Amino acid sequence: MPPTSSVPLTASRQGSYWLASTERAPRHPPLTADVSTDVCVIGAGIVGMSTAWLLREAGHDVLVLDAHRIGAGVSGATTAKVTALHGVIYAELTRKFGADAAALYAGAQQDALRWLRATARDLSIDCDWRSRDAVTYTTEADRVSGIQEEFQAARGAGLPVRMTADVDLPFAVRQAVVLGDQAEFHPRRYLLALAEHVVVAGGRIAEGTRATKVHEDDEGPVVITDRAKVRARHVVVATHAPFLDRGLFFARLRAQRSYAIGVHPTSGAAIPEGMFYGDDHATRSVRAHPLPDGGELLIVGGEGHKTGEGDDTRARFEALETWARQHFAVAEIAYRWSAQDLMPVDGLPYVGAYRPRSRTLWVATGMRKWGFTNAAAAAHVLVDRIAGRTSPYAALVDSNRFAPRPAVGSLVKENINVAKHLVGDPVATIARAPGLGDLAPGTGAIVRDGRHKVAAFRAPTGELHLCSTRCTHLGCEVRFNTAEQTWDCQCHGSRFGVDGTVLEGPGVRPLKHEMRPGGGTGQ
Repeated sequence: MPPTSSVPLTASRQGSYWLASTERAPRHPPLTADVSTDVCVIGAGIVGMSTAWLLREAGHDVLVLDAHRIGAGVSGATTAKVTALHGVIYAELTRKFGADAAALYAGAQQDALRWLRATARDLSIDCDWRSRDAVTYTTEADRVSGIQEEFQAARGAGLPVRMTADVDLPFAVRQAVVLGDQAEFHPRRYLLALAEHVVVAGGRIAEGTRATKVHEDDEGPVVITDRAKVRARHVVVATHAPFLDRGLFFARLRAQRSYAIGVHPTSGAAIPEGMFYGDDHATRSVRAHPLPDGGELLIVGGEGHKTGEGDDTRARFEALETWARQHFAVAEIAYRWSAQDLMPVDGLPYVGAYRPRSRTLWVATGMRKWGFTNAAAAAHVLVDRIAGRTSPYAALVDSNRFAPRPAVGSLVKENINVAKHLVGDPVATIARAPGLGDLAPGTGAIVRDGRHKVAAFRAPTGELHLCSTRCTHLGCEVRFNTAEQTWDCQCHGSRFGVDGTVLEGPGVRPLKHEMRPGGGTGQ
Protein backbone atom coordinates (compact mmCIF):
# COMPACT_ATOMS: atom_id res chain seq x y z
CA MET A 1 0.00 0.00 0.00
CA PRO A 2 1.15 3.60 -0.48
CA PRO A 3 2.72 5.29 2.55
CA THR A 4 0.32 7.15 4.81
CA SER A 5 2.60 9.31 6.97
CA SER A 6 2.88 13.01 6.14
CA VAL A 7 6.10 14.97 6.56
CA PRO A 8 6.33 18.62 5.48
CA LEU A 9 8.66 19.44 2.61
CA THR A 10 10.54 22.68 3.18
CA ALA A 11 8.97 25.34 1.00
CA SER A 12 8.41 29.07 1.29
CA ARG A 13 8.29 32.21 -0.77
CA GLN A 14 11.86 31.27 -1.66
CA GLY A 15 10.67 27.97 -3.13
CA SER A 16 8.64 26.83 -6.11
CA TYR A 17 4.87 26.77 -6.23
CA TRP A 18 5.08 23.07 -7.12
CA LEU A 19 6.78 22.30 -3.80
CA ALA A 20 4.83 24.76 -1.68
CA SER A 21 1.49 23.35 -2.85
CA THR A 22 2.55 19.75 -2.10
CA GLU A 23 4.61 20.24 1.06
CA ARG A 24 2.64 17.64 3.05
CA ALA A 25 2.96 14.87 0.52
CA PRO A 26 3.23 11.37 2.00
CA ARG A 27 6.79 10.32 2.73
CA HIS A 28 8.31 7.00 1.72
CA PRO A 29 10.62 5.59 4.41
CA PRO A 30 14.35 5.24 3.73
CA LEU A 31 16.15 1.94 3.39
CA THR A 32 16.80 0.24 6.70
CA ALA A 33 18.47 -2.98 5.53
CA ASP A 34 20.21 -4.52 2.53
CA VAL A 35 17.77 -5.55 -0.22
CA SER A 36 17.69 -7.11 -3.68
CA THR A 37 15.68 -6.09 -6.71
CA ASP A 38 15.50 -6.60 -10.44
CA VAL A 39 16.09 -2.91 -11.32
CA CYS A 40 17.28 -0.18 -8.96
CA VAL A 41 16.42 3.30 -10.23
CA ILE A 42 18.44 6.06 -8.55
CA GLY A 43 16.56 9.36 -8.65
CA ALA A 44 12.83 10.03 -8.22
CA GLY A 45 12.39 12.89 -10.67
CA ILE A 46 10.64 12.73 -14.02
CA VAL A 47 13.27 10.41 -15.59
CA GLY A 48 13.40 8.05 -12.64
CA MET A 49 9.66 7.79 -11.97
CA SER A 50 8.81 7.42 -15.68
CA THR A 51 11.38 4.64 -15.98
CA ALA A 52 10.12 2.95 -12.82
CA TRP A 53 6.51 2.99 -14.01
CA LEU A 54 7.37 1.60 -17.44
CA LEU A 55 9.49 -1.14 -15.84
CA ARG A 56 6.76 -2.01 -13.36
CA GLU A 57 4.20 -2.18 -16.17
CA ALA A 58 6.55 -4.65 -17.91
CA GLY A 59 6.62 -6.85 -14.80
CA HIS A 60 10.02 -5.92 -13.35
CA ASP A 61 10.65 -5.75 -9.62
CA VAL A 62 11.65 -2.09 -9.14
CA LEU A 63 13.20 -0.13 -6.28
CA VAL A 64 13.52 3.67 -6.57
CA LEU A 65 16.02 5.54 -4.38
CA ASP A 66 16.17 9.28 -3.83
CA ALA A 67 18.46 11.29 -1.57
CA HIS A 68 15.66 13.74 -0.82
CA ARG A 69 11.97 13.56 -1.84
CA ILE A 70 10.02 12.52 -4.92
CA GLY A 71 10.02 15.34 -7.47
CA ALA A 72 11.71 17.77 -5.08
CA GLY A 73 14.79 18.33 -7.21
CA VAL A 74 14.95 19.81 -10.68
CA SER A 75 11.56 18.33 -11.61
CA GLY A 76 10.00 20.46 -8.88
CA ALA A 77 11.84 23.63 -9.91
CA THR A 78 10.92 24.07 -13.56
CA THR A 79 8.29 26.11 -15.37
CA ALA A 80 6.69 22.75 -16.31
CA LYS A 81 6.07 23.06 -20.02
CA VAL A 82 5.44 19.80 -21.89
CA THR A 83 6.27 20.48 -25.50
CA ALA A 84 8.25 19.41 -28.54
CA LEU A 85 9.06 23.06 -29.33
CA HIS A 86 12.36 23.67 -27.55
CA GLY A 87 13.37 27.25 -28.21
CA VAL A 88 15.38 27.25 -31.45
CA ILE A 89 16.77 23.72 -31.17
CA TYR A 90 15.65 22.41 -34.58
CA ALA A 91 17.76 24.92 -36.48
CA GLU A 92 20.70 23.98 -34.26
CA LEU A 93 20.20 20.22 -34.70
CA THR A 94 19.81 20.58 -38.45
CA ARG A 95 23.08 22.50 -38.70
CA LYS A 96 24.98 20.08 -36.47
CA PHE A 97 23.53 16.69 -37.33
CA GLY A 98 21.33 17.11 -40.41
CA ALA A 99 17.60 17.17 -41.13
CA ASP A 100 17.09 13.46 -40.43
CA ALA A 101 18.44 13.78 -36.88
CA ALA A 102 16.24 16.84 -36.25
CA ALA A 103 13.22 14.86 -37.47
CA LEU A 104 14.11 11.94 -35.19
CA TYR A 105 14.40 14.31 -32.23
CA ALA A 106 11.02 15.88 -33.04
CA GLY A 107 9.42 12.44 -33.29
CA ALA A 108 10.80 11.44 -29.89
CA GLN A 109 9.41 14.61 -28.28
CA GLN A 110 5.96 14.19 -29.81
CA ASP A 111 5.83 10.52 -28.77
CA ALA A 112 6.86 11.52 -25.25
CA LEU A 113 4.15 14.18 -25.07
CA ARG A 114 1.53 11.68 -26.19
CA TRP A 115 2.71 9.18 -23.57
CA LEU A 116 2.67 11.74 -20.76
CA ARG A 117 -0.80 12.87 -21.77
CA ALA A 118 -2.10 9.29 -21.96
CA THR A 119 -0.53 8.37 -18.61
CA ALA A 120 -2.10 11.35 -16.83
CA ARG A 121 -5.45 10.49 -18.41
CA ASP A 122 -5.39 6.70 -17.98
CA LEU A 123 -4.23 6.85 -14.36
CA SER A 124 -6.65 9.71 -13.56
CA ILE A 125 -3.81 11.87 -12.25
CA ASP A 126 -5.02 15.24 -10.97
CA CYS A 127 -2.14 17.45 -12.10
CA ASP A 128 -3.87 20.45 -13.75
CA TRP A 129 -3.02 19.12 -17.20
CA ARG A 130 -4.24 21.43 -19.92
CA SER A 131 -3.48 21.78 -23.60
CA ARG A 132 -1.74 24.95 -24.72
CA ASP A 133 0.07 26.42 -27.70
CA ALA A 134 3.85 26.53 -27.32
CA VAL A 135 5.38 29.74 -28.66
CA THR A 136 8.99 30.69 -29.36
CA TYR A 137 9.11 34.44 -29.99
CA THR A 138 11.44 37.39 -30.32
CA THR A 139 10.97 41.09 -29.69
CA GLU A 140 14.32 42.01 -31.26
CA ALA A 141 14.94 42.79 -34.94
CA ASP A 142 18.30 41.01 -35.08
CA ARG A 143 16.67 37.77 -33.84
CA VAL A 144 13.92 37.57 -36.47
CA SER A 145 16.06 35.61 -38.92
CA GLY A 146 16.71 33.03 -36.21
CA ILE A 147 12.98 32.57 -35.64
CA GLN A 148 12.44 32.19 -39.38
CA GLU A 149 15.22 29.61 -39.56
CA GLU A 150 13.69 27.72 -36.64
CA PHE A 151 10.29 27.70 -38.34
CA GLN A 152 11.77 26.15 -41.46
CA ALA A 153 13.81 23.61 -39.49
CA ALA A 154 10.90 22.62 -37.23
CA ARG A 155 8.60 22.21 -40.22
CA GLY A 156 11.30 20.19 -41.97
CA ALA A 157 11.49 17.99 -38.86
CA GLY A 158 7.79 17.21 -39.23
CA LEU A 159 6.25 19.51 -36.62
CA PRO A 160 3.01 21.28 -37.68
CA VAL A 161 4.29 24.75 -36.74
CA ARG A 162 3.09 28.11 -37.98
CA MET A 163 4.77 31.51 -37.99
CA THR A 164 3.09 34.69 -36.83
CA ALA A 165 3.67 37.97 -35.00
CA ASP A 166 0.19 37.86 -33.44
CA VAL A 167 0.46 36.06 -30.09
CA ASP A 168 -1.30 36.46 -26.74
CA LEU A 169 1.29 38.67 -25.02
CA PRO A 170 0.86 42.26 -23.77
CA PHE A 171 3.80 43.59 -25.78
CA ALA A 172 4.87 43.71 -29.41
CA VAL A 173 6.42 40.57 -30.86
CA ARG A 174 8.39 40.77 -34.10
CA GLN A 175 8.06 37.11 -35.03
CA ALA A 176 7.10 33.80 -33.44
CA VAL A 177 6.92 30.06 -34.12
CA VAL A 178 3.79 28.39 -32.74
CA LEU A 179 3.15 24.68 -32.14
CA GLY A 180 -0.38 23.75 -31.10
CA ASP A 181 -1.73 20.99 -28.84
CA GLN A 182 1.17 21.04 -26.38
CA ALA A 183 0.63 21.03 -22.60
CA GLU A 184 1.37 22.42 -19.18
CA PHE A 185 0.85 20.71 -15.81
CA HIS A 186 1.73 20.51 -12.11
CA PRO A 187 4.86 18.36 -12.21
CA ARG A 188 5.07 17.32 -8.57
CA ARG A 189 1.43 16.30 -8.32
CA TYR A 190 1.97 14.20 -11.42
CA LEU A 191 5.10 12.55 -9.98
CA LEU A 192 3.59 11.92 -6.55
CA ALA A 193 0.59 10.23 -8.15
CA LEU A 194 2.81 8.19 -10.49
CA ALA A 195 4.87 7.09 -7.47
CA GLU A 196 1.70 5.94 -5.71
CA HIS A 197 0.78 3.84 -8.75
CA VAL A 198 4.29 2.33 -8.78
CA VAL A 199 3.90 1.30 -5.14
CA VAL A 200 0.36 -0.04 -5.59
CA ALA A 201 1.65 -2.11 -8.52
CA GLY A 202 4.29 -3.69 -6.28
CA GLY A 203 7.27 -1.37 -6.70
CA ARG A 204 9.23 0.11 -3.81
CA ILE A 205 10.42 3.67 -3.15
CA ALA A 206 12.97 4.78 -0.55
CA GLU A 207 13.32 8.51 0.05
CA GLY A 208 16.08 10.03 2.16
CA THR A 209 18.52 7.42 0.85
CA ARG A 210 21.58 8.72 -0.97
CA ALA A 211 23.43 6.43 -3.36
CA THR A 212 27.18 7.06 -3.15
CA LYS A 213 28.75 4.26 -5.20
CA VAL A 214 27.91 1.41 -7.55
CA HIS A 215 30.10 -1.68 -7.61
CA GLU A 216 29.89 -4.18 -10.46
CA ASP A 217 30.93 -7.78 -9.93
CA ASP A 218 30.23 -11.15 -11.53
CA GLU A 219 26.75 -11.24 -9.99
CA GLY A 220 25.81 -7.77 -11.22
CA PRO A 221 25.79 -4.26 -9.76
CA VAL A 222 25.56 -3.36 -6.08
CA VAL A 223 24.40 0.12 -5.08
CA ILE A 224 26.08 1.48 -1.96
CA THR A 225 23.96 4.05 -0.11
CA ASP A 226 24.39 6.00 3.09
CA ARG A 227 22.03 3.49 4.75
CA ALA A 228 22.27 0.04 3.17
CA LYS A 229 23.21 -1.89 0.03
CA VAL A 230 21.04 -2.81 -2.94
CA ARG A 231 21.84 -5.83 -5.11
CA ALA A 232 20.22 -5.52 -8.55
CA ARG A 233 20.33 -7.00 -12.04
CA HIS A 234 20.23 -3.50 -13.54
CA VAL A 235 20.86 0.00 -12.17
CA VAL A 236 19.53 3.19 -13.75
CA VAL A 237 21.27 6.43 -12.72
CA ALA A 238 18.61 9.13 -13.11
CA THR A 239 20.05 11.67 -10.66
CA HIS A 240 20.09 14.63 -13.09
CA ALA A 241 23.88 14.96 -12.70
CA PRO A 242 25.44 11.46 -12.89
CA PHE A 243 27.31 10.91 -9.61
CA LEU A 244 29.64 8.16 -10.88
CA ASP A 245 32.71 9.63 -12.57
CA ARG A 246 33.49 6.53 -14.62
CA GLY A 247 31.46 7.78 -17.61
CA LEU A 248 33.11 11.23 -17.53
CA PHE A 249 29.72 12.84 -18.09
CA PHE A 250 30.73 15.79 -15.90
CA ALA A 251 33.24 16.75 -18.61
CA ARG A 252 30.54 16.71 -21.30
CA LEU A 253 27.94 18.76 -19.44
CA ARG A 254 27.66 22.40 -18.45
CA ALA A 255 25.56 23.26 -15.40
CA GLN A 256 23.39 26.36 -15.81
CA ARG A 257 21.04 27.99 -13.36
CA SER A 258 17.89 29.88 -14.29
CA TYR A 259 15.29 31.68 -12.21
CA ALA A 260 11.53 31.95 -11.93
CA ILE A 261 8.95 33.95 -10.02
CA GLY A 262 5.31 33.16 -9.34
CA VAL A 263 3.13 36.25 -9.71
CA HIS A 264 -0.38 36.89 -8.39
CA PRO A 265 -1.92 39.28 -10.97
CA THR A 266 -4.31 42.00 -9.91
CA SER A 267 -7.99 41.13 -9.92
CA GLY A 268 -9.41 40.99 -13.44
CA ALA A 269 -6.02 41.29 -15.14
CA ALA A 270 -5.64 39.63 -18.54
CA ILE A 271 -3.70 36.36 -18.42
CA PRO A 272 -1.91 35.10 -21.54
CA GLU A 273 -3.07 31.71 -22.81
CA GLY A 274 -0.09 29.76 -24.00
CA MET A 275 3.46 28.82 -23.07
CA PHE A 276 5.92 31.46 -24.25
CA TYR A 277 9.69 31.30 -24.63
CA GLY A 278 11.47 34.49 -25.65
CA ASP A 279 14.55 33.93 -27.78
CA ASP A 280 15.90 37.40 -27.04
CA HIS A 281 19.28 38.41 -25.67
CA ALA A 282 17.62 38.34 -22.24
CA THR A 283 15.50 35.20 -22.38
CA ARG A 284 12.03 35.34 -20.84
CA SER A 285 9.61 32.46 -20.27
CA VAL A 286 5.92 33.05 -19.49
CA ARG A 287 3.03 30.74 -18.67
CA ALA A 288 0.09 30.68 -16.26
CA HIS A 289 -1.10 27.98 -13.88
CA PRO A 290 -4.58 27.50 -12.36
CA LEU A 291 -4.92 28.00 -8.61
CA PRO A 292 -7.38 26.22 -6.26
CA ASP A 293 -9.31 29.48 -5.70
CA GLY A 294 -10.03 29.80 -9.42
CA GLY A 295 -7.35 32.37 -10.08
CA GLU A 296 -4.16 32.03 -12.08
CA LEU A 297 -0.52 32.15 -11.06
CA LEU A 298 1.67 33.82 -13.68
CA ILE A 299 5.09 32.19 -13.92
CA VAL A 300 7.93 34.26 -15.36
CA GLY A 301 11.38 32.75 -15.90
CA GLY A 302 14.78 33.56 -17.31
CA GLU A 303 18.14 35.07 -16.26
CA GLY A 304 20.22 31.94 -16.94
CA HIS A 305 23.94 31.77 -16.17
CA LYS A 306 26.63 29.18 -15.54
CA THR A 307 26.39 27.71 -12.05
CA GLY A 308 28.77 29.38 -9.61
CA GLU A 309 29.48 32.34 -11.89
CA GLY A 310 27.98 35.79 -12.26
CA ASP A 311 27.37 38.65 -9.89
CA ASP A 312 24.98 38.91 -6.96
CA THR A 313 22.31 36.32 -7.85
CA ARG A 314 19.64 38.30 -5.99
CA ALA A 315 19.73 40.68 -8.96
CA ARG A 316 18.39 37.84 -11.14
CA PHE A 317 15.11 37.79 -9.27
CA GLU A 318 14.98 41.58 -9.24
CA ALA A 319 15.34 41.65 -13.04
CA LEU A 320 12.47 39.19 -13.48
CA GLU A 321 10.26 41.18 -11.10
CA THR A 322 11.03 44.44 -12.91
CA TRP A 323 10.20 42.85 -16.27
CA ALA A 324 6.96 41.33 -14.94
CA ARG A 325 5.80 44.67 -13.53
CA GLN A 326 6.57 46.39 -16.83
CA HIS A 327 4.32 44.04 -18.80
CA PHE A 328 1.69 42.66 -16.43
CA ALA A 329 -0.59 43.92 -13.68
CA VAL A 330 1.19 42.51 -10.61
CA ALA A 331 -0.46 42.34 -7.21
CA GLU A 332 2.21 40.26 -5.48
CA ILE A 333 5.36 38.26 -6.16
CA ALA A 334 4.31 35.10 -4.33
CA TYR A 335 7.13 32.65 -5.10
CA ARG A 336 10.76 32.76 -6.12
CA TRP A 337 12.79 29.75 -7.16
CA SER A 338 15.58 28.57 -9.42
CA ALA A 339 16.50 25.43 -11.32
CA GLN A 340 19.68 23.83 -12.57
CA ASP A 341 19.88 22.50 -16.12
CA LEU A 342 22.62 20.34 -17.59
CA MET A 343 23.59 21.39 -21.09
CA PRO A 344 25.30 18.68 -23.20
CA VAL A 345 28.23 19.91 -25.28
CA ASP A 346 26.71 18.80 -28.59
CA GLY A 347 23.10 19.68 -27.76
CA LEU A 348 21.58 16.19 -27.33
CA PRO A 349 20.84 14.23 -24.13
CA TYR A 350 23.00 11.27 -23.09
CA VAL A 351 20.87 8.15 -22.66
CA GLY A 352 21.97 4.51 -22.58
CA ALA A 353 24.83 2.46 -21.17
CA TYR A 354 26.95 4.19 -18.54
CA ARG A 355 30.08 2.90 -20.27
CA PRO A 356 30.49 1.43 -23.76
CA ARG A 357 30.59 -2.20 -22.59
CA SER A 358 28.11 -1.93 -19.73
CA ARG A 359 25.02 -4.12 -19.96
CA THR A 360 23.70 -3.58 -16.45
CA LEU A 361 24.43 0.08 -15.61
CA TRP A 362 22.38 2.76 -17.40
CA VAL A 363 22.16 6.54 -17.39
CA ALA A 364 20.05 9.47 -18.62
CA THR A 365 21.28 13.05 -18.34
CA GLY A 366 21.72 16.33 -20.21
CA MET A 367 18.05 17.18 -20.84
CA ARG A 368 18.89 20.85 -21.44
CA LYS A 369 15.96 23.04 -20.38
CA TRP A 370 13.29 20.72 -21.76
CA GLY A 371 13.24 17.93 -19.24
CA PHE A 372 9.74 16.55 -19.42
CA THR A 373 9.49 15.32 -22.99
CA ASN A 374 13.19 14.51 -23.10
CA ALA A 375 12.81 12.57 -19.83
CA ALA A 376 9.84 10.54 -21.02
CA ALA A 377 11.65 9.75 -24.27
CA ALA A 378 14.76 8.75 -22.28
CA ALA A 379 12.72 6.45 -20.04
CA HIS A 380 11.40 4.58 -23.07
CA VAL A 381 14.91 4.24 -24.51
CA LEU A 382 16.24 2.87 -21.20
CA VAL A 383 13.43 0.36 -20.78
CA ASP A 384 13.92 -0.85 -24.36
CA ARG A 385 17.67 -1.23 -23.75
CA ILE A 386 17.12 -3.15 -20.51
CA ALA A 387 14.68 -5.47 -22.31
CA GLY A 388 17.12 -5.98 -25.19
CA ARG A 389 14.83 -4.27 -27.66
CA THR A 390 15.82 -1.84 -30.40
CA SER A 391 14.72 1.74 -29.80
CA PRO A 392 14.29 4.06 -32.79
CA TYR A 393 15.82 6.90 -30.78
CA ALA A 394 18.69 5.09 -29.02
CA ALA A 395 21.41 5.94 -31.54
CA LEU A 396 20.50 9.64 -31.59
CA VAL A 397 21.01 10.04 -27.83
CA ASP A 398 23.58 7.28 -27.30
CA SER A 399 25.39 8.06 -24.05
CA ASN A 400 28.70 6.86 -25.53
CA ARG A 401 28.47 8.60 -28.88
CA PHE A 402 31.49 10.32 -30.32
CA ALA A 403 30.57 13.36 -32.39
CA PRO A 404 33.68 15.59 -32.47
CA ARG A 405 32.59 18.24 -34.95
CA PRO A 406 29.31 19.26 -33.26
CA ALA A 407 30.86 19.15 -29.79
CA VAL A 408 34.53 20.08 -30.02
CA GLY A 409 34.21 23.85 -29.60
CA SER A 410 31.94 23.65 -26.55
CA LEU A 411 33.92 20.76 -25.06
CA VAL A 412 37.26 22.57 -25.26
CA LYS A 413 35.83 25.88 -24.02
CA GLU A 414 34.06 24.28 -21.07
CA ASN A 415 37.04 22.27 -19.88
CA ILE A 416 39.45 25.20 -20.23
CA ASN A 417 37.01 27.04 -17.96
CA VAL A 418 37.06 24.13 -15.50
CA ALA A 419 40.87 24.07 -15.48
CA LYS A 420 40.90 27.79 -14.73
CA HIS A 421 38.69 27.29 -11.68
CA LEU A 422 40.66 24.25 -10.50
CA VAL A 423 44.04 25.94 -10.68
CA GLY A 424 43.51 29.69 -10.73
CA ASP A 425 40.72 30.39 -8.27
CA PRO A 426 42.32 29.11 -5.04
CA VAL A 427 45.45 31.19 -5.73
CA ALA A 428 43.53 34.33 -6.65
CA THR A 429 40.98 34.23 -3.82
CA ILE A 430 43.47 33.76 -0.98
CA ALA A 431 44.98 37.13 -1.80
CA ARG A 432 41.70 39.03 -1.89
CA ALA A 433 39.76 37.13 0.80
CA PRO A 434 38.44 39.33 3.64
CA GLY A 435 38.85 38.38 7.27
CA LEU A 436 36.23 36.30 9.07
CA GLY A 437 35.33 39.26 11.24
CA ASP A 438 34.29 41.26 8.18
CA LEU A 439 31.36 38.93 7.44
CA ALA A 440 27.98 40.58 8.10
CA PRO A 441 24.98 38.61 9.45
CA GLY A 442 23.02 36.82 6.72
CA THR A 443 25.95 36.77 4.28
CA GLY A 444 28.50 34.27 3.05
CA ALA A 445 31.93 34.52 1.42
CA ILE A 446 35.31 32.85 1.05
CA VAL A 447 37.23 34.42 3.93
CA ARG A 448 40.50 34.12 5.83
CA ASP A 449 40.36 32.31 9.16
CA GLY A 450 43.84 32.88 10.48
CA ARG A 451 46.15 31.56 7.76
CA HIS A 452 43.48 29.41 6.12
CA LYS A 453 40.56 30.05 3.79
CA VAL A 454 37.06 28.88 4.67
CA ALA A 455 33.64 29.08 3.07
CA ALA A 456 31.89 31.03 5.80
CA PHE A 457 28.26 31.95 6.38
CA ARG A 458 27.19 34.11 9.31
CA ALA A 459 23.59 33.40 10.29
CA PRO A 460 21.29 36.36 11.03
CA THR A 461 21.62 35.45 14.72
CA GLY A 462 25.42 35.61 14.48
CA GLU A 463 26.44 31.95 14.50
CA LEU A 464 29.10 30.99 11.99
CA HIS A 465 28.95 28.04 9.60
CA LEU A 466 32.46 27.28 8.37
CA CYS A 467 32.92 24.84 5.48
CA SER A 468 35.76 23.64 3.30
CA THR A 469 36.15 25.79 0.19
CA ARG A 470 36.74 22.76 -2.04
CA CYS A 471 33.91 20.87 -3.76
CA THR A 472 33.97 17.20 -2.76
CA HIS A 473 33.63 16.12 -6.40
CA LEU A 474 36.97 17.15 -7.95
CA GLY A 475 38.15 19.94 -5.67
CA CYS A 476 37.09 23.13 -7.46
CA GLU A 477 36.52 26.12 -5.22
CA VAL A 478 32.89 26.88 -4.40
CA ARG A 479 31.19 30.28 -4.63
CA PHE A 480 28.43 31.74 -2.47
CA ASN A 481 25.00 32.03 -4.10
CA THR A 482 23.48 35.13 -2.50
CA ALA A 483 19.90 34.52 -3.65
CA GLU A 484 19.63 30.99 -2.29
CA GLN A 485 22.38 31.03 0.35
CA THR A 486 24.17 27.99 -1.00
CA TRP A 487 27.73 27.09 -1.97
CA ASP A 488 27.89 26.37 -5.71
CA CYS A 489 30.72 24.73 -7.65
CA GLN A 490 31.69 26.53 -10.86
CA CYS A 491 33.25 23.45 -12.46
CA HIS A 492 30.49 20.82 -12.62
CA GLY A 493 27.53 22.28 -10.74
CA SER A 494 27.58 20.55 -7.34
CA ARG A 495 25.72 22.60 -4.74
CA PHE A 496 25.86 22.56 -0.95
CA GLY A 497 23.92 24.11 1.93
CA VAL A 498 25.58 26.53 4.32
CA ASP A 499 26.06 23.57 6.67
CA GLY A 500 27.84 21.63 3.91
CA THR A 501 24.99 19.25 3.07
CA VAL A 502 24.78 18.08 -0.55
CA LEU A 503 21.95 19.73 -2.47
CA GLU A 504 22.90 18.74 -6.02
CA GLY A 505 25.52 16.45 -7.55
CA PRO A 506 27.72 15.21 -9.04
CA GLY A 507 29.26 15.56 -5.57
CA VAL A 508 27.92 13.01 -3.07
CA ARG A 509 29.92 13.89 0.06
CA PRO A 510 29.17 17.00 2.18
CA LEU A 511 31.64 19.80 2.69
CA LYS A 512 33.54 19.60 5.95
CA HIS A 513 31.59 21.78 8.38
CA GLU A 514 32.24 23.49 11.70
CA MET A 515 29.86 25.70 13.64
CA ARG A 516 30.98 28.50 15.95
CA PRO A 517 28.97 30.76 18.21
CA GLY A 518 28.39 34.37 17.19
CA GLY A 519 30.99 37.01 17.73
CA GLY A 520 34.01 35.16 16.30
CA THR A 521 36.64 37.23 14.51
CA GLY A 522 39.53 36.53 12.22
CA GLN A 523 42.60 38.32 10.97
